[in-house]
Amino acid sequence: MINFTPTYLEHDVAARFERDINQMYVRVRFKHGGDYDHKYWFDRFLEYFNLWHFLCITNELQSGIWIESFRQCFYASKHELMRPGAPPVHVPEYTEQLLELILAKLVKIFSVPAFLEELKAREEKHGKLVEQYSNAYDEATKHYLNTDKINLYLGYLPDYANYVSILDMAKHIKSFEKLLNQFRYFPVDYLYQYQRVVRLPEKSEYGLLLSLTVNANIYQSKAPIIMMLIQLWYFATESMGMGVDLDVEMTAQTHLVGLMFGEFDDTSDFDLLLRHDLMSTAETSTHVRVWPATFKHFIGRVPRRRG
Repeated sequence: MINFTPTYLEHDVAARFERDINQMYVRVRFKHGGDYDHKYWFDRFLEYFNLWHFLCITNELQSGIWIESFRQCFYASKHELMRPGAPPVHVPEYTEQLLELILAKLVKIFSVPAFLEELKAREEKHGKLVEQYSNAYDEATKHYLNTDKINLYLGYLPDYANYVSILDMAKHIKSFEKLLNQFRYFPVDYLYQYQRVVRLPEKSEYGLLLSLTVNANIYQSKAPIIMMLIQLWYFATESMGMGVDLDVEMTAQTHLVGLMFGEFDDTSDFDLLLRHDLMSTAETSTHVRVWPATFKHFIGRVPRRRG
């Protein structure tokens, strides 16, 4: 029996759903892997209808272009089936007719140049945002010849990691940032802050990659700062959080997040974000699949401090 939890929907169902839609697009648009086989895709989506149906109807979560396009067709098709004579929603015939309408609309959307242009536009917007953050970093550090970086993975203790949803994660990040922005809780004059939310696909967990740039002439030891940051994250997550120093050699060689993100820092991540496919649905992708409104996948900024 499937453990129908928010985290199962976010990590397993959303990832599978997004990957299926993307692969369908590739068949329709480019015929990679063969021609589009309507029966195959109908059966494939029908197989887990109840799971992706829940993702489509939830108002709490947003998604990328693949699920977003499917959801648009889903709602349009639902309205078309409100006509007199349509089967009731609780019978199999309704599900089959709904899916037929959705797939027919998707095929039309995927076949026209406008969709490809939308993909390009989103990639360009993403690239400009990364460039904006990169320029802000250069501006914040241009007069400092001796800087150092604190690179952390902020995640969750094993007893909680599999139960933390993206909604929980968003609240924890918001609490953490409030603490970080107040000098009385974090008395460190850092130069630049960069962070990116990641998903560990093998473990169905979320984490936050954090990189702080500091003036090394002032802060000659990073250990106290690292301890403060991990303590603030622990407090923000209501005692569920943990932190990993990504710059420790042993971590890079033995810990999963060290193996995955051992080379992480802000400037290298800017390059990574520009090289990697924003729309990737690969099983190994660390992209967050669904998220709440106003959620930021990554940010780069100079400190905004209060007392």
